Amino acid sequence: MEAKLGLNEKLDAVLEALDEDKKRKEKKFKLPFSVKAGHKAKIKKGWILVFIIKNNGNITPRYVPVEDQMIYLKDNKTYHLASSEYLGYYGQHPVIFLYENSLEPLVLNKLMEDTVKEKKLADPQRVIINAMELAAARLKGGSSLFGKSIIWLIVLGVVVAYIAYTSLTGNPP
Repeated sequence: MEAKLGLNEKLDAVLEALDEDKKRKEKKFKLPFSVKAGHKAKIKKGWILVFIIKNNGNITPRYVPVEDQMIYLKDNKTYHLASSEYLGYYGQHPVIFLYENSLEPLVLNKLMEDTVKEKKLADPQRVIINAMELAAARLKGGSSLFGKSIIWLIVLGVVVAYIAYTSLTGNPP
């Protein structure tokens, strides 16, 4: 016969599992070997690393030559912009993030402008989270002496009123 775990034991098991998840280290992103092979020679020849975001959600990294500030994707048979304003770096690799059907790559400045315009900044979110945590900590802490005393006074008043009513009328309500 199996011993059933109590609620406290189950809660302890869940908390231990959460602590184990926190202890795990995040793995750093590594480029595939097929992309890393010969990258120094390609960079010297004017090639850049392009992360192509496909329609189905897949991301394909590959080196592509830059000619006249344009890159050519053989898969789609399309040209895309590749000027210095679109360029970022991953370590020593010059990088461009490109959506498959867009002529213009993703740009940090444009993403920032859209974020500010649509008011989706993470900073106010952090302030709200801190305020909620502070409120939860206040509620979680023991209630004040004043709150406890009011509850006891109300209970005491009800008892006194009950005793007074029964003694004056002679029968319980």
